[in-house]
Amino acid sequence: MKPSIEQDRRSDKRLAVYKQEAKPFKIFDEGTINEYAVPTGPSVAVTARFDAATGLPQSAIVGGRIYTYRIEPLGGGEPILSPSFREAIDATLKREAALNAAIKRERQNRR
Repeated sequence: MKPSIEQDRRSDKRLAVYKQEAKPFKIFDEGTINEYAVPTGPSVAVTARFDAATGLPQSAIVGGRIYTYRIEPLGGGEPILSPSFREAIDATLKREAALNAAIKRERQNRR
């Protein structure tokens, strides 16, 4: 199914909107090779909205319920890296700083 594209009035983001029907179901023999699902009720309209640029979910309307999504960064500060990876990054940053200093000196000497 192809989405339609809408412009969100509040955020001015372009949203990809998918509409379809879904039925609630009950799963039998879950986790086995004989697993199957049986519909247990009438079809329900489902509308899902995604940020068209990033693909991240924005909201979903299932029947009469609205679900919204918010992604919050966890933690903060420095990431936890292995010592060898951290050493490689530090060495790369030192080389880059030395190269930038050499380029700056060279430009000053040309003047």
